[in-house]
Amino acid sequence: MKKLVIACLVSMLLLLLVPSALGCYHPQAMNHNVRGIALAREGQYEQAILEFNKAIEIDPDYGDAYFGRGLAYVEKGEVAKAVSDLEKCIKLSDDSDVVKVAQEILDELR
Repeated sequence: MKKLVIACLVSMLLLLLVPSALGCYHPQAMNHNVRGIALAREGQYEQAILEFNKAIEIDPDYGDAYFGRGLAYVEKGEVAKAVSDLEKCIKLSDDSDVVKVAQEILDELR
């Protein structure tokens, strides 16, 4: 049941991240984030994480990239990394919907 809830949240948030990414001030970071989202949708979590890493490297304050990477870590079963990224997302993201879902996922993981 827990895995199903998380999977549903992941699907929902991946859809929300694309518009959110458009508000990024760093076009290169935005491009990597969008690529990461697309790869995660295809189940290519390791490749998605690499794209989110590039986005974060370009803009360390890009909260939505931490969210995307956190979701990819959830899907890979790397809970400690997921928790760390989701907490960082909550601190950095300007998108209240992303923050709300990040908190819900954190609550599920704990």
